[in-house]
Amino acid sequence: MNFITIMTSNYALNAQRLVRSLKRHHPECTITVFSDDVTLKPFFAILGARLELLPEIATMGVKRAKFTAYSRAARKGSFIYLDADIIIVKPLIALIAVDCFTACRDDLRECSFISDPMRPWSSSPQLSGENYFNSGVFAVPSGFFEFFSEIEQAACDNNEWLRYVVPGKLYDNHFLCAKIAQYQIPVKFISEYEYNWQGFRNFGELNCYLDDELNLRNQQGGMLRLVHFAGVRDIDAYVSSLPLDIVRVLSQQVGGAETGSLEVITTALNLRSGLEDRLKLIMARSMCHPPAENITRPGAELSVLTEPESVASIALSVQESDFLWNGLKCGSAYFTAAEYQKLRDFVVKANVAAVLEFGAGYTTVLFADLVSKQVALEGWDGPWLEYARSRGADARLVPFSGETGFDETAIIEGYNILCSIAGKRMIFIDSPQGTANRARVVEQIVSHAQNADFYVVHDSIRDSSIVYRLSSALRLQVIEHFPSLRGLTILGKDGFILSTKPQIEQSLRDRAAQMRFKVDVLERLSDASGRLQKFFVHLENIGEVTLAASSDGLEFSMHLLGGLDEIVQWDTPRYTLPVDLSPTDHVSFWVEVPSCTTDVAWVFFDFVKEGEFWWSDITSNPCPRLAIA
Repeated sequence: MNFITIMTSNYALNAQRLVRSLKRHHPECTITVFSDDVTLKPFFAILGARLELLPEIATMGVKRAKFTAYSRAARKGSFIYLDADIIIVKPLIALIAVDCFTACRDDLRECSFISDPMRPWSSSPQLSGENYFNSGVFAVPSGFFEFFSEIEQAACDNNEWLRYVVPGKLYDNHFLCAKIAQYQIPVKFISEYEYNWQGFRNFGELNCYLDDELNLRNQQGGMLRLVHFAGVRDIDAYVSSLPLDIVRVLSQQVGGAETGSLEVITTALNLRSGLEDRLKLIMARSMCHPPAENITRPGAELSVLTEPESVASIALSVQESDFLWNGLKCGSAYFTAAEYQKLRDFVVKANVAAVLEFGAGYTTVLFADLVSKQVALEGWDGPWLEYARSRGADARLVPFSGETGFDETAIIEGYNILCSIAGKRMIFIDSPQGTANRARVVEQIVSHAQNADFYVVHDSIRDSSIVYRLSSALRLQVIEHFPSLRGLTILGKDGFILSTKPQIEQSLRDRAAQMRFKVDVLERLSDASGRLQKFFVHLENIGEVTLAASSDGLEFSMHLLGGLDEIVQWDTPRYTLPVDLSPTDHVSFWVEVPSCTTDVAWVFFDFVKEGEFWWSDITSNPCPRLAIA
């Protein structure tokens, strides 16, 4: 049995899950992973798969490169193709040793932009959609090399490609089905509810359940052979929303109790790198093996985790990084970039004029640049207070104790200053540390600062009781809640509505074409031989439109060029930014410089929408460039 898949380097984790689960159910099979990153070869070799470099991914994009992969596989004989976003849960019996083209039907019912599913190609209405299938899973016998070789050539022809795709919607799947119809290739259909995405999800909703024998079954009664995350943009985030019993099944399929749990269950908790393996194992083992007392305590509310306090502290922590948002540190004890942005945007849109802050630090500097007057009360003389003062903020060292809270005279003075400013007034609670300490501060706010327009609580997931106490005591409503790992909740007076400007409808391509940005290098890091390894870039939006790197999925990348501007390496690692950049916003972070045998004279910085366009191809503005000296 010969299986193939195709992936870009940013999809390596998903492809590894596919390989692990496939080897679990078909241990003797051969697996070829076509990729744009040959450095991943050893990782897949350990799993029992062979990685084969596919340069066409860089030159044509992954969707068109698939046809080269099909052709290479067909040259060797029969093969089974699986998308990389699949986890196998049962043996794929119906795909083994097929005698004709075998796939799962797709009736296009979730593609409302196709007016007639029986004639889905507007450029070729004579082609029938009767045999339309989902190309994420299919099997072919030997003898298909000539067919795949011909459509590989057709996919290289821009006019032919555009004739059979729906830009922004359907690409390789639509093209392959068109060619199957054009060449009148017979298709044998197997159950899409067992062998494709329909069994797992239907119109965006979960379509399966776990039976008494711990088998995944679809609502139509069939047993799922695989879980296909087709159409799911962020698989990790989606897994975090699944019922725990289904997550347990997935974890078993990608490597058994411990390995599988670390691969899937920690992903389901949205936990990122930087956590101790020991703590991951505590969570993984306990979630895979529910405590025995469940049996003797029916109906009791028991934690799934054996050390809930440790897990809670992990879940509420954020790893510190070198990433800077508008010069402000991100992660760990600091806000994340997305939290800074959310807080900034609210202050601006709500026309906040004055802020009283409990806790001084980087947010104090943020407020000082945004409002007419800010006052920060801090109980500890440390680096955060020093930093706020060094940036010109009104940060005050105030006596504090866990029993009595802040000095009440200082609170009353700060609140009176707040009330003396015309406009909206906001109180921000970010310190002191510890729920009990913060709860005491909330009681002081209820007593001495009752009439602000807005109250904002950070760490609101941990301290949800504080949010409730404030809202009930002062009759506030939740205006907004930002669901970051730690939580940022904004409370306000009943009836307040945050107005938003209507968005001008423009395609992503048109909006991206208007982007302008500059890139400076703040620091370089070289190895012992002097070869440049990475540099710290400063990326700034110098245009008049938002650089929608987060909401629209644009990724930052670069191209390596020689002294005569010849391309040395076009495809390099992509960097997904955590936030959009409004005009004048800037971020700073490290980027890796790929090792290359040819001399590199220039680095060109660019943005890419994977599978759709490079910014440099759709704009009249030149790419920012850096000389490598």
